[in-house]
Amino acid sequence: MQNCKPAQTPSIPGAYVGLSEDSPKLTENLLPLNGQVTHLARTARPDLSQAASAIARVAANPSECHVPFKQRLIRYVKGTQDVGITMVRQDSTDNPLVVHVDSDFAGDERDRKSTSGVLVSVFGLPVVWSSKKQPIVALSSTEAEYIALCEGGKHAVWVYRLISGLKIPGLSGPDILPIPVYEDNQSAMFMTAKPLNQGRTKHIDVRFHWIRHQVKNGVLKILYKPSTEQLADLLNKPVTVATFLRLMSLGFMGTSIQDQH
Repeated sequence: MQNCKPAQTPSIPGAYVGLSEDSPKLTENLLPLNGQVTHLARTARPDLSQAASAIARVAANPSECHVPFKQRLIRYVKGTQDVGITMVRQDSTDNPLVVHVDSDFAGDERDRKSTSGVLVSVFGLPVVWSSKKQPIVALSSTEAEYIALCEGGKHAVWVYRLISGLKIPGLSGPDILPIPVYEDNQSAMFMTAKPLNQGRTKHIDVRFHWIRHQVKNGVLKILYKPSTEQLADLLNKPVTVATFLRLMSLGFMGTSIQDQH
């Protein structure tokens, strides 16, 4: 695919990678591609995380139906070889440590599990990002978002402790507390402050209520951000080209993808 046409997104918009019993098996092994893309996604290319995570789930047992997803990912990487995380100078910021959290709902058609997307930035620079399938099956979009909030909160606290340990003036202790965590599901936000309908939430695993403790103690502050500005949206689902380019331009990788061409 050396002469392939570059693609604007790493995933086929709206299409989830899944297993198919009817599609013929591929003789080609996707594990080498998966390893290469996963390395890029984990070290310097958060824009590849969702696609890399999706490919990883089928890499050991690929079918012909997965070829378009592989080709799309290769076309995107080919067209964005000069794209990477870029540090943009900020004259001022309300809080140097910011977290964006989002989740799809039952996106995996095989087991109906949802995927959490987490993006942690320091002074606008992405330092931690994650596209990870949730360990349980969420029964509603609110529950899926609540589980994602817990995941994002854990990443936020880890980065906070790391920064505090460096003892940089203005970047330690209460200087950066509470940590703002941006979420687009208001029901999930309310659950972090107080329990909602007990019949709808009592089945949620105790470990996910850790987020309430952090909010109550002033470590985290859950804030609303509309879906049109939710950067973590790129980490949990295959979005449209327009959405992908818009969120990239809002600072998903520190600067606009258009500015790097």
